[in-house]
Amino acid sequence: ASPAAEPAKDPTDAPSLDLDGIPSLSLPPPLIPFRVYGHNFLGKRTRIHIRMQSDSRTGRSPVSFVDARDMVSLRLVAVARPDAGMVPHTVMLPMDTPTATFGFQTDCVEQFRLEFLLYPSFGLQPIGKAVALPSMFAKDSSGVARLPLLDRYLKLVAEISFDFLVVRPFEGAQLQIGGKVETYWKSTNPSQQQGGPGPTVPAASLGFGSPASRPAPASGVSGISAASPMSVADSTVGGSAYGGIPIVISSSLAAEHVCIQVQVCRDSVPVVSSQMYVDLGEPSGTRLRIHGLMYDEFRRVVGAAQAKADAAGAGCGPVPSAETGTATEWHRYLRDSGLALEDVLEILPPRFGVNIQVLDNSLSWSGTNSTIGSARHDTNAYIDAILKTIYKDSAKHMRRGGASQDAAEPDAGGQRNTIFCSYSPTVCVALNWKQPNYAVFLLTTGREPLDSRSPVSARGAASAAGAPSFGPSTNHLSLKEAVRFACTNNMLGIMCSASLLTRVPALIDSIKSNGLVAISFGPENRDEQLCAAQKEHGVDAIMCDGAIQYEPDLSLEYAI
Repeated sequence: ASPAAEPAKDPTDAPSLDLDGIPSLSLPPPLIPFRVYGHNFLGKRTRIHIRMQSDSRTGRSPVSFVDARDMVSLRLVAVARPDAGMVPHTVMLPMDTPTATFGFQTDCVEQFRLEFLLYPSFGLQPIGKAVALPSMFAKDSSGVARLPLLDRYLKLVAEISFDFLVVRPFEGAQLQIGGKVETYWKSTNPSQQQGGPGPTVPAASLGFGSPASRPAPASGVSGISAASPMSVADSTVGGSAYGGIPIVISSSLAAEHVCIQVQVCRDSVPVVSSQMYVDLGEPSGTRLRIHGLMYDEFRRVVGAAQAKADAAGAGCGPVPSAETGTATEWHRYLRDSGLALEDVLEILPPRFGVNIQVLDNSLSWSGTNSTIGSARHDTNAYIDAILKTIYKDSAKHMRRGGASQDAAEPDAGGQRNTIFCSYSPTVCVALNWKQPNYAVFLLTTGREPLDSRSPVSARGAASAAGAPSFGPSTNHLSLKEAVRFACTNNMLGIMCSASLLTRVPALIDSIKSNGLVAISFGPENRDEQLCAAQKEHGVDAIMCDGAIQYEPDLSLEYAI
C-alpha cells in the first residue's frame, strides 16, 4: 500500500520570527594593527595652500571693512575656478581659531584663480566679491595677498588678506612598496570610541610607552608637575582624548638618528651648517648669508674659519670611527663642518639614520652687524634641491646592495632612515606634499620664540645641547595650533621643547591623542630623571646631544 500523504500545513501555523535572536552583524575590532605606508602627496598636480590669520589682541582679521561695520556673523566662501570638482571652503567670521588653512589642487596653475564671496551667515545674497588672478600664483611660490572686495555696484566694501604657498610637484617621488625608495610606515591600534569595547594599547608604544596604559609617573622628580585633565581636553583637535582616533604604536623609525641642520647655497647645493651666516670676523664684522653664496665661495670662507679654529684648538676634530663612533660624536663633527649634504650622507655610516632640520631662508636675523647676501630662494627650488640629494643617496644604496629587509638594523647595503623637521610651517607643508617616502615633523617650542635680537645666545644654547637650531623661522604657534597644523597636513608628529613637556607632562597625551608621534628636545633631556619621567608619560623618542633614539619595533599584542 502506498504511504499516506502528509496533510498540507497551514501557513498561519508557521512560528513567528524571533528578531531578537538575529546575531549582530558588527565585526569585532581587528587584532592586527593597521600599517600605513607613507602619506598623501601631489603626484603631478600643484597645490595652492591658503592661510588666513586672526588676532584678537591686535585686532587683525582676514577681512577688514572700509567703514566701522561690526563683523557680527559672516561667512567667507573660497571657490576655485575653473571648477574641476574642487569643494569650496567656508571660513566663519569672526574666526574662533587664530588660523584657518585650506588648499586646492590644480593641473594648471597658470589658469587657476580663486574667488572669495562674503555672505551674511543666514543669507544667499553676497555682500561682496574678490578675485585672486592666476598671475599671482604663477609668479611667486609664496607671499601675502591683499585683495579689494567689491559689492555689486563696484564699491569697495572691505579688504581680504591671506598668505599663500604654491607647492609644485617634485619629479621622481612615488609611493611604491618595495620599490627604489624605502617608504616609512606606522602602525596604529584600532580606533575605539570612549566607553566602547576595544583592544587595550600595549604598555610599550612606538618609543617608550603609550599614554593609554602605563604606570603612574614617578613621584618626587624635579621639574615634573601634574596637569589637570582640562589641559588635555583643551589641546586636542578631535575633542576628547583617544576618542575614535588611532594611536601610533609602532613605526619603521627604529634606528638611531644623527641630527643635522641643512640649508641651500645660491647655486642649489645643500650644505650642513647650524649657522644662518658665516662671520668674516674683525675688523669688518661683516656676516655673509649662506644662501646668498655660491658653494665654492662658502667652502673658501668656511675653510679659512676652520683653519683658525683648528689652530686655536676649537675645531671639529678628527672624523669619528665608522664602526665605534656614536651618534653624538658624528653630530658634533658634522654640525658646523660646512660640508655638502651629499658628502655628509656619503661618510655617515648607514647604521645611523639622519634627522634633517631644514632651515628656512625667508627671513634674516636682525642685529647690529651688517649682513650681505640676502637673496631669497624660491621655496620649491629650495626644497627640491634637498630632496634630489636625498633620493640620489637612496639610489646609491640601491646600487650597492639593495634595500635592507630589517629597518631596525640596516646593513651597509641598506637604505638609510631619513626624517625631516623644521620650525617653518611653510617648509613642512612643502616637504610633506612633495614626497610620500620620508616622515616630516613640525618643530615647536610651544610658546613665543627667543629674542631674535640675540641670535648668538639663542643658537649657542640650542647647539650646546644638540637641540634644533633656533632661527628666524621659529614659529609663533602654540602647542594646540601646532597639533592642529600637523594633523591638518597629515604629518607624522611633533618635536616639542622638553622644558614645556616637563612642566606640563599631560601635553604628551594631547599630542598622542591626535594620532601624532611626540618627540622631546632641549637641554632638559640631559637630566636622566626628567628623561625617565617623560618616558613614563608616553613620549615616543628623546633628542639629546644631537641624537634621537627610538625603541626597536615591538611585538604587537593586545589584551581583549
